[in-house]
Amino acid sequence: STEKSVLSVGILTLTCRILKCKMQIQSLLILFSLGLYPLITRPTRTTRTSATLIDHIFTNIHENDVLSGLVITDMSDHLPVFTVVHRTTVTTQSESVVVTRLKNQEAVNSFKTDLMEQNWEEVYVEDVNMAYGKFLNIVTSLYEKNCQLLYKVDKNKSAEEPWITTGIQKACRKKISCIKTF
Repeated sequence: STEKSVLSVGILTLTCRILKCKMQIQSLLILFSLGLYPLITRPTRTTRTSATLIDHIFTNIHENDVLSGLVITDMSDHLPVFTVVHRTTVTTQSESVVVTRLKNQEAVNSFKTDLMEQNWEEVYVEDVNMAYGKFLNIVTSLYEKNCQLLYKVDKNKSAEEPWITTGIQKACRKKISCIKTF
């Protein structure tokens, strides 16, 4: 699924008794239309005469493992809000197979030798397309014979630590190579 989780935290004054202001209602409707629902539903500022919901956390996460609420303290004129989202991350070590050909000096020399020793008589025919096809078959078979396929398993290290950017990974590799030289 490509759906992203959203947590929108902000201040929007809503009087708990009645929503008088059109803009407050429109703001809520916009958030609801985006699939965002409030996690804080109790007043965050209370006095003897009023109760107002000021601090908000809206989200599109509809899981049971979301805990949110108010912190009861007198350090501010309104109550702080919190949300804890328990997320389990499944990371898999993705491996890809990189296929290359053996192209060392010995393989190239063997390929050249086989090309020189090849009987090219079957290439000399009247039909150009047939001649090219036979030429290509000979060269390809000799190339595959001398420059064999090599399979290298490439472990994707970024899958282990997906929070590290590519730039930081390069810097880490450079630092490690510098350390190895000493």
